[in-house]
Amino acid sequence: MTAPRGEVRFEGVSVRLGEGPAEKLIVDGCSFVLEAGAVTAMIGPSGCGKSTIGAVLAGFERASSGRVVLDGREVSGPSPERQILFQETALMPWLTTLENVVFAPHARRRDANRRRRAQELLERVGLGAFADRYPSQLSGGMQRRAELARALLNDPALLILDEPFRGLDAMTRELMQEYTAELLGERRQTTLLITTDIDEALLLADRVLVMSNRPTRVREQLDVDLPRPRTHEAVLADERCQALKRHMIELLTDEVMRSFAAGVAAPADHGQRGNGAAPLTTTTRSQE
Repeated sequence: MTAPRGEVRFEGVSVRLGEGPAEKLIVDGCSFVLEAGAVTAMIGPSGCGKSTIGAVLAGFERASSGRVVLDGREVSGPSPERQILFQETALMPWLTTLENVVFAPHARRRDANRRRRAQELLERVGLGAFADRYPSQLSGGMQRRAELARALLNDPALLILDEPFRGLDAMTRELMQEYTAELLGERRQTTLLITTDIDEALLLADRVLVMSNRPTRVREQLDVDLPRPRTHEAVLADERCQALKRHMIELLTDEVMRSFAAGVAAPADHGQRGNGAAPLTTTTRSQE
């Protein structure tokens, strides 16, 4: 079996945004490793800087200090080897589902069999019968599946998922989480999942990075030792996962209280609760 690619070393990275009096330290001397072929979840308080770290990994944002290394090469800007799936849909409305999926590989001109492989991936994510439909004819969950198929077809060394299921209804979100967990587990795709959902992190990830309040750094790393394939039921039934969940809630609650005390809680990092400031979300099934 071919060794997985995509080992990432995030080494002492700090990020400052803004200029002059408005300059703020968002990430402070943050270090971690994304193991090749593994799924790593990053969870932390809303507004702490998770999405900023994702932008640095993708090459869209520059680190003020420190460095990012992918498979021995320093990251200096955007690259097809690092692909990010944002919260908002990025399907082109004038292209069919199949045409959207093949678009990025077509632009890179590296795979003569891209349409066949794209069709296979659409079948795999349950969209084979919708290949000729346009995005406006797809539900929100279908659009996310099409975007996931496009990202996997592009075969990046690093896939960054920035709260990709935000905004979906509870049932669709659970189905998308299980689809994604199965696909990533099969492909050994090096992935960073940025999330505010603890249950989602436990379902998808091999390791969880619990982040501190802003300026952020890794507070604790936790291994998720649960066999694949995984389901929500398996996660809920596993005592080790539930112990990890309780521990993460304690860590995150402490960080949220720190942010409130310091007066720096912010909605900028896409929290999912009504006040835009709390990181603690769970899937519907876990609350039953």
